Amino acid sequence: MGWLTPYYCRISWHLTPNTPVRNIAIFVFQGKARKKSGKPVLFQLVTQQIVLNEVHKDILGSHLKRNPSLKIAVEQAKAAVLYPPDGMNMLILGETGVGKSLFAELIVLYAQNNNIIPLSSELVIFNCADYSNNPQLLIAQLFGTRKGAYTGIDENRIGLIEKANNGFLFLDEVHRLPHEGQEMLFTFMDKGVYRRLGEADAIRTANVKIIAATTEAPESHLLRTFTRRFPITIRLPALRERTLQERIKLVHSFLQTESKSIQCSISISGNALRAFYIYDCPNNIGQLRADLRSACAKAYVDYVTGIREIITITSDYLPQHVSAFLLNETEHRKLWNELLGGKTKFTVFHPSGDIENENMFFLDEEQKGTTLQKMELSTLFGAGPESSYLQSLYTTKLSLIKSKDDIKTIQDYVTGTISELTDEIIQLSQKRLEKTFDINFQYALSIHLEKTLNRLKFDQLITHPRLNDIRIKHNREFNVALDCLRIIEKKVDISMPIDEAAFLTMLFIHYEDSEVLRAKQVRVMLIMHGESAATSMADTVNELLEVEYVKGFNLSLKVQPQIILEQIIAYIKTWEVKSDLFLLVDMGSLSNFGAVILRECGVRTKTMQLVSTMYVIEAVQKAMLGLPLEEIYNEVLGVNYLLDQSYRAKSEFNRQTKKLAIVMVSSSEEDLPETLTSLSNRLTYKPNILEIIPIISSDKQDIAQRLKSTSYVFDIVSVITNIPIPSQWRTLRLDEVLWEKNIITLQAIINIETTYVLLVEPLNGLLKNTSAFRVVTEVRKAVLKISAAQGLNLTANAHIGIAMHLSCLIDKKLTDGPVSAPIRQTRAGKQAFSRDPVLKIFSKELHTLETKFQIEFSDDEIVYLKSLFEQNSF
Repeated sequence: MGWLTPYYCRISWHLTPNTPVRNIAIFVFQGKARKKSGKPVLFQLVTQQIVLNEVHKDILGSHLKRNPSLKIAVEQAKAAVLYPPDGMNMLILGETGVGKSLFAELIVLYAQNNNIIPLSSELVIFNCADYSNNPQLLIAQLFGTRKGAYTGIDENRIGLIEKANNGFLFLDEVHRLPHEGQEMLFTFMDKGVYRRLGEADAIRTANVKIIAATTEAPESHLLRTFTRRFPITIRLPALRERTLQERIKLVHSFLQTESKSIQCSISISGNALRAFYIYDCPNNIGQLRADLRSACAKAYVDYVTGIREIITITSDYLPQHVSAFLLNETEHRKLWNELLGGKTKFTVFHPSGDIENENMFFLDEEQKGTTLQKMELSTLFGAGPESSYLQSLYTTKLSLIKSKDDIKTIQDYVTGTISELTDEIIQLSQKRLEKTFDINFQYALSIHLEKTLNRLKFDQLITHPRLNDIRIKHNREFNVALDCLRIIEKKVDISMPIDEAAFLTMLFIHYEDSEVLRAKQVRVMLIMHGESAATSMADTVNELLEVEYVKGFNLSLKVQPQIILEQIIAYIKTWEVKSDLFLLVDMGSLSNFGAVILRECGVRTKTMQLVSTMYVIEAVQKAMLGLPLEEIYNEVLGVNYLLDQSYRAKSEFNRQTKKLAIVMVSSSEEDLPETLTSLSNRLTYKPNILEIIPIISSDKQDIAQRLKSTSYVFDIVSVITNIPIPSQWRTLRLDEVLWEKNIITLQAIINIETTYVLLVEPLNGLLKNTSAFRVVTEVRKAVLKISAAQGLNLTANAHIGIAMHLSCLIDKKLTDGPVSAPIRQTRAGKQAFSRDPVLKIFSKELHTLETKFQIEFSDDEIVYLKSLFEQNSF
């Protein structure tokens, strides 16, 4: 391994980012590293042995960074572990699910990493409820048993205390320990000595520190003489006592863990995330994790069955007690806008630990480092790199950097040197260029300097492709940039290549004040019919997002549209800066306003009809992010797509869970029960797949409405009635339904329909490119249509064979994507078509499948399908 600066020693040796240089120098004295004479200060590992990871050494400190509310608890735990000579016993208090067991495990790891206990020692766990009513067994478990102590003990057995020697014993649910059991531990806790069960004279010793945990008040269940033997009492706060930021980190951590566990990315909607952030969780962290896993499991089912292409958690998948809070929560609205109002409505957690659409200000220091590192100048190696880089520094940051408090968050991450350099460069450039740079420029410059210096420390140089061109065209800014490079070199003792001056120059020349940038943002306008429809919706959106962005215009039904159009044009002409305009309208002639506005005002527009509140929210959020007009239009269209996909997924799920039904309609209650019972006895069907449903009514309109309502819940296969009603389903007369021929007909229908219902599940495991339910649904229609057109009677088994063949054939063709050119036919196929006109009828009936799935059947395949139908008909 080569020579490294202190910065890269921290990275390569897995030290914390703020480890002082003097601590790195300790490794030199330990013989683990050596220091190079002169400047810059460089270190090198002597061998390939791994330097102790300070993050792991202070694992409790790392846990504290993610859970600031545990500050007192962590300090107490450290004191108990490090107190000479052997530490202290600890009593952990807290409600169920607050993480007492996890905290005990962290204490043991902390003790191991600080050489307090051997690395080979384990945390020995004993649940006091297991033997709470049997003192003899309790003694045996804790202290061990001597051979022959009681019947069946034919050998000496060690106890948990002996097993935990030179380590920790964790007594969980210690309040379940009876008073006799508590008293048994007195001598051992005081003097470290004990006897096994059955021993009279032998005295054994063990060096064990006890960590006890309870959910109850100690004074109510524990002897005072027992609790006084725990010098350190640690209380872990309940989830409701923690900050919102902590809870957010917990939710994200659990989702990342689940993603890594199942090795699949997990996408979760903003509403679902918000529900997990805020719902009442009486059983604390344990319940939070269980509820998250429950939602993941439900979403995973839809993923593996093909209903969804990725694991997607929406509010529909949440436990009821979680989703209920979405209806009641009104607080933290500003926080939701900042945290969830990004470029997508979904946050994706990847097995690698990456998070898409993550707001970096809610991450801990380690995560911030990873996130900011991904903003490195990787785009500078491609075509036109400088534009991509500058855009990444400006366009997406305006929604995040709004105050000095926000820039302070960035400065908490970057080193003090970078912060000082940023201030010096801004002071120099403002004076020389006669510009005033705001906090957005300060943010961009800080990140740029941090990443540039990191690259240069690794000798990763980047050549600017337009260096000379920039020097000539922007000589003034370029000279200022050169002076800035000298400041950097003096401050950090590093040689700056001249190419870096070109990048700084581009920062100077591309900079625009944030107010100017906001003026160039696309404006959003809402126009609707009614006295207050548009302004009310605009006010709602502005209040939700805590902005004054969208402008509403109402078109009263008593007013001509031309008058409102003139008012809009007059309003646009008052703009100091012409911006593109995104129009959201409800219907009618309002959709034509855009062309007139372009002609009269020279303002480019895009118009979307059938406006809804969700569309307006999406448009405003994207406009505030600085997206161009076309992208905003496409993003709002994407909302419609997401809604459509969600509806389709729900609809498809509901259709799959529908049962089949035979509906019997009669105007009288007298004969219907007897007929229904007889029919049920003579038909063979699965009750979990088919029901026979009676309807008593003589009103044709009422019958039609009730049949329609029934069809929402069931797939009706036949209607049995003597009442002449128009019906889209197969109809049999009620007084003739028990005739033998009609029973045979009904049974055949039931067999065929049941076949298609049962076919979906096995095909789910076979089809790779489409939903089995969708394919089976369309194939069923086609097969029944062809059978009816050709007068072919197929058995249920024949339907199975033909449906499976067609389904697998469609799936195979989808592997190659949609058809873009005619399929080549064999000579035999062409000759068969020329001789057999029935094949053309088959081809015509199969055309619906071709259209639905964007495929094309060859002549040979149609010939084979025809043979399948003919061979299996009777």
